[in-house]
Amino acid sequence: MQPLNNLQIAIKCTAGVFYFATQYSLHILFDENGNSDQTKFLQMWKSLEDVPTGPLTVRQLRFTSMETMRNKLNMNNVFTVAQRVVDAVTHFYTSSKMADGSMFYSEIKVANDFQFANIVTKSTAAHLVPLYQKAISDICTAF
Repeated sequence: MQPLNNLQIAIKCTAGVFYFATQYSLHILFDENGNSDQTKFLQMWKSLEDVPTGPLTVRQLRFTSMETMRNKLNMNNVFTVAQRVVDAVTHFYTSSKMADGSMFYSEIKVANDFQFANIVTKSTAAHLVPLYQKAISDICTAF
């Protein structure tokens, strides 16, 4: 079965037709209208089932401040619903929406030294959670 984020391309020119495929990060499909308020986030978080894949740990984050991280996530349509600090770990609560209307709700726990983050996600499209978490990982580790 082809991955959902597989892009197949054909180029026709005088030398012939060339076919190739590449995978893209799911975040390019995130909609700019994916922001939720805290009430909606909590309501959805409680109503959605846990995803069997569990949390994803991301290492070597490319940030120097929590504000920089929040801004980079927001620029990629991963919106911060709330943020709090507990025992030197910052918790980001985020929401995202794909173009088809699928919603994603995440808790991202970030160590204050930016060495790692743990991402837990719930979604109305549970089958996309691994791709979603990979997209968040890509955003957090890209230069």
